[in-house]
Amino acid sequence: DARAPAAALPPPPHKVESFAMAVLGERLYVTGGTGEDGSVSAALQVYDFRTRTWALGPPMPGKAKFNVDGASFNGKFYVVGGEDVTGHTSSAVAVSIVSATTDCAPWKVPCARVGWP
Repeated sequence: DARAPAAALPPPPHKVESFAMAVLGERLYVTGGTGEDGSVSAALQVYDFRTRTWALGPPMPGKAKFNVDGASFNGKFYVVGGEDVTGHTSSAVAVSIVSATTDCAPWKVPCARVGWP
């Protein structure tokens, strides 16, 4: 079975590491993380697999976080844990973005949150 190798993604608007990410539908969502200069990002970067382009969505609410985990479930992007620039850590489910079929809907912070920001 000869398959063509997967094409590399174009570079995102903000290069980060220690970020949260998940795929919802035709999009890859990336948020949080640290930049090459050590700054902590709250940016939401969205990659569209159909158009092969990146866009910026609304920033993560509260303090920017790194060492965060992300998951998609039932049409929502969940961001969990992380730490801010002061070293404050959180183990709470922090935020979610609604519906993979809409263009970067606003963040919603669950009522049962603990420790965010």
